[in-house]
Amino acid sequence: MKRLLFACLVLAVTSACEDEGPQPRTPYPLTDPQPQPHAQAAADTRIAERIATATCDREQSCGTIGPGAYFETRELCMASVRDKTNATLNVSQCPSGIDLKAFEACLTAFQASQCTQPGDAITRAARCSTSDLCMK
Repeated sequence: MKRLLFACLVLAVTSACEDEGPQPRTPYPLTDPQPQPHAQAAADTRIAERIATATCDREQSCGTIGPGAYFETRELCMASVRDKTNATLNVSQCPSGIDLKAFEACLTAFQASQCTQPGDAITRAARCSTSDLCMK
């Protein structure tokens, strides 16, 4: 009788264990109302990358990237514009962030900029300065 009771107990425990699997985890919603500590810096980096891409796309179409041109390579163009943009569009220069409409106007203005002067002149002509882009 003890054997039968023990066998039933073992069977009940093993079958119950088979049905139990790890419970799926449900992520908790973000409840912290505080801003993320590096969110603005990450956004500024993305803005700088988009400005660098738009600038270098225009430089490429103007023929100012290549051997003997203003920028030897696209990588040098990207690094140069990215560094200059990061130095001027950042949390300390734009504590309230970037104005999205002004940023879109900046990107659109690259296509309309003249090819008469390479480098900084294209970026300045595109209305992408700190005073244009920073929220007031």
